[in-house]
Amino acid sequence: MLGELQRIHAELLQLIADHETMTREAAPPADLAKVRYKLMCASTNRNRYLETSVYVVAIEKASGANLEGVLKLGTQATAQFLRMVDYIGKWDMPRIRSNWRDYCAASRELRADMRRRIADEQQVLYPLL
Repeated sequence: MLGELQRIHAELLQLIADHETMTREAAPPADLAKVRYKLMCASTNRNRYLETSVYVVAIEKASGANLEGVLKLGTQATAQFLRMVDYIGKWDMPRIRSNWRDYCAASRELRADMRRRIADEQQVLYPLL
């Protein structure tokens, strides 16, 4: 289980880095939509894996502050998912093309949130798995 979560995190971090590289370009790269889609799918798969497998085991093994950390991650997951859905709905490809710099700024914030979330999951969940 730990190995699978580490693999999922590594994939997400690579896709986040790929997206970050793209947003350094002067204009939207041709394969931006593909990377955005892969990132959304990987994030959705991570959430599904956490909810169906990891949280069950982590809650059984956790106590005290560790248990609070696991429960907090579960609660925050819903808020992060809703923020991502809003972001994807707001930033469709036509809007990205016409507001590239604004998109880059908005995506910078979302990437930072995703990296923080992964770091939190690593800190709280890895020791329990």
